[in-house]
Amino acid sequence: MSQDRPQTAESPQEAATGDDNLRANRTNTRHDNPGQTEARSILPAALYWHYAGCAVLRARADGSKAPGVGREWQKHQRPTEQQLRRWFADGHPSIGLVTGSPSGQLELLELEGRAAAELPRLLDLAVRAGIGPLWAAVLTGYSERTPSGGYHWLYRIADHETPGNTRLAQRAARPDELTAQERAILERHPTRRFTRCLAETRGEGGWVIVAPSHGPTHPTGLPYRRVAGSPRTIPTITWEQREQLHAAIRQLDEPVTPVRTQPQRTPPRAIVSCPTGVRGAVSPGDDFEARTDWSEVLEPLGWRLSHADGQTRYWTRPGKDRGVSATTGHAGDRDRLFVFSSSTELPSETPLTKFAAYAWLHHGGGFSAAARALRADGYGGSDTNNINDHRSARGSNR
Repeated sequence: MSQDRPQTAESPQEAATGDDNLRANRTNTRHDNPGQTEARSILPAALYWHYAGCAVLRARADGSKAPGVGREWQKHQRPTEQQLRRWFADGHPSIGLVTGSPSGQLELLELEGRAAAELPRLLDLAVRAGIGPLWAAVLTGYSERTPSGGYHWLYRIADHETPGNTRLAQRAARPDELTAQERAILERHPTRRFTRCLAETRGEGGWVIVAPSHGPTHPTGLPYRRVAGSPRTIPTITWEQREQLHAAIRQLDEPVTPVRTQPQRTPPRAIVSCPTGVRGAVSPGDDFEARTDWSEVLEPLGWRLSHADGQTRYWTRPGKDRGVSATTGHAGDRDRLFVFSSSTELPSETPLTKFAAYAWLHHGGGFSAAARALRADGYGGSDTNNINDHRSARGSNR
């Protein structure tokens, strides 16, 4: 057994699928009983993870993927080698790691099995955004396949505390994915929408099952398989690099539009984003949004268009030469700005309209002051025809 690659035997599933990527990262030694070999490998693997600086725990072998040591894992203390030898001496098949500070600011990035087919698209986006080498370092530093067909990537953060668990991308649940309980809820509440996670992280306070866990660890009975790297080659990245990595992953997110019920008939009245005191008036904010392109909002302040993919545009913040800091046009219902980076004067992780972005960029988030300034610049009018007049004057590409 090599020092930095604990061995596990080739599984029947691996042989049947002919997965060369899995075989390439394994020993050529063959065994007659893979199950016994995997059982014998758990203790060496647990110690290997331990000496790579990770907080290793025994996981429950019942398909729940939960820690199997009560609440000890929440004490933010790494178990000792002696504890690990006691926990895994019997060949217990399930092993996991505490993410975050107990494992040296370790974070897991998971691509769910339902989104695994999107990996080539993610790699293409990364290359186009200028972060191909970063992606390569993460994918080859430590990568494993989950029993559901997804991916686990591990890295440490060098210059920032690891945040808590975060969902990065999701989509609406498809009819064939709904559980019996969800179907029953929909019968009572037809407008309810259920989502399915596509990508997420495990950080401070989190926990993850890792290879070579097998057998009853996962509900499918299939094993977790390492495909690249080792616990000793887990990369360390900066907070800015983490933001770039997550910006690419978030492109998988599909906004879930709620089902709207038929509204009750009420007397018509104008709906404006900012009160103007005049019924039927077009607010400066609405007028600004109708007449202005995102390039006019962002580029004068140093933002640069990185690239576009369909209706989605990818922007690089001031002070950076490459990478994605924000997107516009990703949601189908409205063209909003979504900033991933926390190194700008704009709120991050919050959809922003053009008026909201203008208010933050020029008036410190003061919406009333922004509306007054826009009105002084000629935005706002007494009826909606004003918008159409301006659109015609400025061209159909706005």
